[in-house]
Amino acid sequence: MKRGAFETACGGRLFAGAVVMMLVIASMPVVWGASFQLAQAQDRREKAEGDVEAGKTGSTAVRLASIVQRDFIPLFSQENLKQWRQCGPGHFTVTNGVATGEGGMACTDSQKDADRMRIMSLHGISRDAWMRYTSQGSWYYEIVAPGYKYNLTDLAAAIGLHQLRKADKMHERRSQRAQLYSELLGDIDELILPRELPDRIHSWHLYPIRLQKNRQNVDRSSVISQLRTEGISTSVHWMPLHLHPYYRDALGYKPSDCPCATSLYPELISLPLYPDLAPEEVKRVCESLKRILTGKKLISVGTDLETVVEEKV
Repeated sequence: MKRGAFETACGGRLFAGAVVMMLVIASMPVVWGASFQLAQAQDRREKAEGDVEAGKTGSTAVRLASIVQRDFIPLFSQENLKQWRQCGPGHFTVTNGVATGEGGMACTDSQKDADRMRIMSLHGISRDAWMRYTSQGSWYYEIVAPGYKYNLTDLAAAIGLHQLRKADKMHERRSQRAQLYSELLGDIDELILPRELPDRIHSWHLYPIRLQKNRQNVDRSSVISQLRTEGISTSVHWMPLHLHPYYRDALGYKPSDCPCATSLYPELISLPLYPDLAPEEVKRVCESLKRILTGKKLISVGTDLETVVEEKV
C-alpha cells in the first residue's frame, strides 16, 4: 500500500477505519491496488461498544478497522489516539451544519502537520506559495512533493467563513427542529427515532428515522413516494458500501457479509432538516408521515410552535 494518495498529514501516516462505510475511505485501497475487508461495529441497538463484526475474509484481505503493519500504526494504540486528537477533519457538503457546496478542512495544533497538508493539497507547492500574494510573499515557488488538487476554492472558503460565524445559531435551530420532530413523532409505534446521548452534542446533520418493518408491512419506497406527492422531499443515508455494484461485483461482497448494515438499510428515511425549516413545515411533514403510516391524524403535543425561535440566522 503506497503512501500519499489520501494523506492526513498526521505524522505522515495513513488512517482508515473511523468511517468505514464512507466511500472516500474505502475506495482508496482499491486505487492503491490493495485488497481489504470491510468491517462494521455491532448493532447499536444492542448498545455494544468496541466490538467489530468481521465481513468477508481472505488471505490477502486487510481489515479497514485494523492495520497494515508496514504502513499503519495500531489504530487503537495510545499513540494513534493521540495523533487522531491532533488532526480533526471536517467536510462541508450541502446538508452539513456548515456548508460551502463542497470541500472540507482539517484542524490541527501541529504546525508541521498543517504545513504538510497545505503542500499536499495544492500540487505539492512549497509553503512560500501560500504567502506569495501578501507583502511578505514572493513570486517564486517550487514543487517539493507529488501533491494533489484537494484545496478548497477561494470562493467556497469565502462562503465558509460566513457560515462559521453563524454555525452556533444554525446548530441551535437544527436542534430545535429535531426536538420538535421527536415530540411530534414520538407516539408512532411504526417508527424508531434518533436519540441524543446525554454526554454528546448531536450535530443534527440529518434526522434519520427507521421504519419498524416487523410491526406491519411497511414499504419504504411507497412511503417516500407518497411524501413526494405531498411536496415533501426525503432521502436515504446511506446505502451500505457492500451493497453497491462495484463492491458486490468486483470484490464479491454479499448482503450477508455485513448483516447489521444490511438489516438497517431498508428501514432508513432522512426527513427534511435545515436551519430555515419552519416549525409549521415540521408539523406538516409529521402529519403526512403519520397519516401514511397509520391512517391517523397527528396528536398535538406540549410544544408550542410559537415558542420555537424564528429569528433570522
